[in-house]
Amino acid sequence: MILFVQIHYDIILKLIGLNYINRWQTDSDYNSYINYTSVKSNEIYNIQGYKYIIDINSYLNNYYSDDSVIQTIGNYNVDSLKINSIYNNETNKLCLIINGKDSVNFSFSDFIEKLENLKIIDKYRVEDSLMLIRNYSTNLKVDLVIKSISGNYYNNDSINQKLEISNLTGFLLLK
Repeated sequence: MILFVQIHYDIILKLIGLNYINRWQTDSDYNSYINYTSVKSNEIYNIQGYKYIIDINSYLNNYYSDDSVIQTIGNYNVDSLKINSIYNNETNKLCLIINGKDSVNFSFSDFIEKLENLKIIDKYRVEDSLMLIRNYSTNLKVDLVIKSISGNYYNNDSINQKLEISNLTGFLLLK
């Protein structure tokens, strides 16, 4: 039996009265960091009723690539389906291009704004229903199940702040 334990250092440190600041953060951008994790981030999911599942574990915003705005997440071929997934760093949108013509878009800016407006206290145990984005193409129903998503707000004045998503884990369910 393998036991997987996910440690959340910021929660542990908060319990003893300290703030956790990641090694790549500074004190000035501590409040601009976002990180949401599903309650079931390490559990088995029921995918009954879906035809395909695509795993997503991506570093976004080109931390490991060039400075282009568009980043390819993956290209998938199964049966008669060809799916190209790309991420737009400026709009924070994941786009699935299906068979070269049909597309499905997922906006992470809208998703994060919804979560921020809910004032969720425990961001490491977000209800699964909140971590789901549902969308449709002409011939396909696509659900994006987000296990975790993180990033930063830059330019911290409330009018001009820019959200950059840095990491996304989850999966796409297609039917």
